[in-house]
Amino acid sequence: VLTPLIEMSKVDGVSNYTGDGTSGIFIYGAQLEAGAFATSYIPTIASTVTRSADVATITGQHFAQWYRQDEGSFVMQASTFKPTSVSAAGVIFRALDGGSPAAFIDTIYNVADINARVSVGGVTQASFTAAYTAATSDKAGIAYRANDFAAARNGSIIGTDNSGSVPTAVDRMGVGSATTGSLLPLNGHIRSINFIPARAADFQLQALST
Repeated sequence: VLTPLIEMSKVDGVSNYTGDGTSGIFIYGAQLEAGAFATSYIPTIASTVTRSADVATITGQHFAQWYRQDEGSFVMQASTFKPTSVSAAGVIFRALDGGSPAAFIDTIYNVADINARVSVGGVTQASFTAAYTAATSDKAGIAYRANDFAAARNGSIIGTDNSGSVPTAVDRMGVGSATTGSLLPLNGHIRSINFIPARAADFQLQALST
């Protein structure tokens, strides 16, 4: 059993300072958790409090003011702790149509691969994969335009596709989770996700993922 202590000390390593009877210290945001890592701060007053899992989602004008429906490019740097032997898929990002969750553009860690995909009406329009190593940072990118898709990882183009459509009513993006459906949260780290409002040329996508 862990017993957390916060004490005052006049000398390093000596914790028996009783104070002067009037002065004190203010402590804010202390949080003890049973998990393997800290989650975001949970404000409490006099009793234990729980809350739903953190879900990072961009919607409304915060999404619409920068996203381009007909073409664009996502470039990201991320890693996952998920072993390649585990079949579950962890999401880096998913931009999707909230009214039709089967229409999306995303990048996930799926079984033993990092997988960049475009789907419309539940039908895969483009899909690119490359093997990954758990707990190792990946720089990846996916570029989309009708009949013109490409993906890159760590400085190499992993695939192109000149046939397929793009979702036209995307209105939100989940970061580290799909926001809907059965895909799992990332269980890893996201260092950056950048969006370019144009279909980057293959050589540009390759350079951006280096």
